[in-house]
Amino acid sequence: FEFLGGYDYESKTRKILTGLGFKDEDWDRDIHSFSGGQKVRINLAAAFVRHPDFLLLDEPTNHLDMDMLEWLEDYLRSYKGGILMISHDRYFLDAAATGIIDLENHKIRTFRGGYSRYLETKTNQDAAYEKAYNKQQEHIKETEEYIRRYKAGIKAKQARGRQSQLNRLERLDKPVHQATLRFHFDPPEDCAEKVLDILHVSASYGTHDIFKDLTMHIKKGETVGLIGPNGAGKTTLLKLITGEKQPDSGIVQIGNNVKIGYYSQEQEMLHPEYQVIDEVRNMFNYGEGEARNILGMFLFRGDDVFKQVGMLSGGEKARLSLLCLFLERPNFLILDEPTNHLDIPTREIMEDAILAFGGTCLVVSHDRYFLDKTAGRILDMEGGKLTEYLGNYSYYREKKKDLEEYEKDRNGTEEHSLKTEVKKEEEAKPAPKKQELSAGDEAKMEHLEMEIGRKEATLAMYTAQMSMNPDDYENLAREYEEAKSKLDELYEKWSEIAAKAED
Repeated sequence: FEFLGGYDYESKTRKILTGLGFKDEDWDRDIHSFSGGQKVRINLAAAFVRHPDFLLLDEPTNHLDMDMLEWLEDYLRSYKGGILMISHDRYFLDAAATGIIDLENHKIRTFRGGYSRYLETKTNQDAAYEKAYNKQQEHIKETEEYIRRYKAGIKAKQARGRQSQLNRLERLDKPVHQATLRFHFDPPEDCAEKVLDILHVSASYGTHDIFKDLTMHIKKGETVGLIGPNGAGKTTLLKLITGEKQPDSGIVQIGNNVKIGYYSQEQEMLHPEYQVIDEVRNMFNYGEGEARNILGMFLFRGDDVFKQVGMLSGGEKARLSLLCLFLERPNFLILDEPTNHLDIPTREIMEDAILAFGGTCLVVSHDRYFLDKTAGRILDMEGGKLTEYLGNYSYYREKKKDLEEYEKDRNGTEEHSLKTEVKKEEEAKPAPKKQELSAGDEAKMEHLEMEIGRKEATLAMYTAQMSMNPDDYENLAREYEEAKSKLDELYEKWSEIAAKAED
């Protein structure tokens, strides 16, 4: 029982559930009362509690906030078994993976290290392969030209020899290049220097206060990342900015000539019954040729433009939503979890699009790699308050860690000072008088402690035997009770002697 973790499974379960964001009051809830994201986390916890030799994880970081992501990374790094996981979270792969398997163009390649090392190694390998391919193509072209020129002349024998070599040559496959986006959008219209001012705003749902006296400012040209744990109020804040919800108090002010473009992770603006090309033509009054050119910029080419919007993958819908958003020509983009459920190439497309945008952006995201690349300022929303960090996500983590260590040191110093004061007060008090034990009593206590230890071991033995020998349960239970009664007597005698030593 002990070997299989019988004595500590409850504490391990509590640790895992707490790490994944569940509170004590959640433990007795009906499973059907949880949201989809919470059910994903429950399945993740169930896999960890079993502590298998091998874990298979499919997108484990979906629906996790920053604190949960960091907890998961620490947990997986210390996990003793093997792990195979599918993930598009590049920051997570850097932190938790020790190797990468890349499945591309129906081929598998393996790399050592995390995502950043994989990307560097793959880039170098691809460049070397392309160089070798081009060199081989030049050799083939020169050889074919030699054969064509001399096959009927005085050097016909040499030409036949080269033809034989060419026939035996193991030819390299042509490198396959991933399609990339091409941007040539017009710059966004100019607007006021102050794009957004939120002054002393409060919001609530029913009797529950989400935040109070919140203040934030965004200036023209900034890309600001808004982060925080699930339930902190990020979505509520976006609804206040877009006008979908009104604040309980305070002011939300949009600057002059500011045109908001809102990207929702649900893609509500798309029409599932339309074809892709109709989505662009109907919304923006384009001809077929112009619509095809614009869609081609976002990798919708050939027959892809005739796909029904409702049948598109998550990444394709994300690209189409982003394209339609840019065609509306906003100068203030508000993006709510834009990288959710997207593969890495599509996430890179998103990053390139935002970097090429030229306007102002407010991004709510748990994708730390994405925030590192796009955000110039981080707003951390927690406990109804906003804390500002003037840098990208890595800068935020560094500064937050420094602040946590500072608070820990300060609290430790204060605790040490408090203990010192208490110690001084205790030393100033007269020491309580204790009655000395006689040599005989000390010997009795020592003997009793030895007997207590023996009886406790005997009880443990009877407990084990009762579980292994159910046929003899009654006799063992009787002997167990007799031993327990004697143990109680020993404790009572020990307490009588120990009481003499008290004041």
